[in-house]
Amino acid sequence: TAIARMNGLIEALYIYDDNRKPILSHTYTGRPLSAKHLLPLYLEHPVPRPNLIYLPNASPATLIFSLTHANLLFLATSSTEIEPLLVIEFLHRVIDAFEDIIAA
Repeated sequence: TAIARMNGLIEALYIYDDNRKPILSHTYTGRPLSAKHLLPLYLEHPVPRPNLIYLPNASPATLIFSLTHANLLFLATSSTEIEPLLVIEFLHRVIDAFEDIIAA
């Protein structure tokens, strides 16, 4: 049997401070939602928010992957199917790199 592979891409990375102001926004590919438009869509979901939220009404429909660390909110987006664990691992690596930069 063939195993279906998901070839999705992380389209953007956003980091928000504890006041929910964007401190970093980076687009890798495509035309993802802006940091300004993404945050309210994320925040409208009740706490505790899952690490993966699907926004079917966004244009395009968007997956939001999230982690919170040290009062910072890390969000990554994709408009195609992608392996969730890979995106969460990516966010953990971003957090590690961020900590290394701040500690230096």
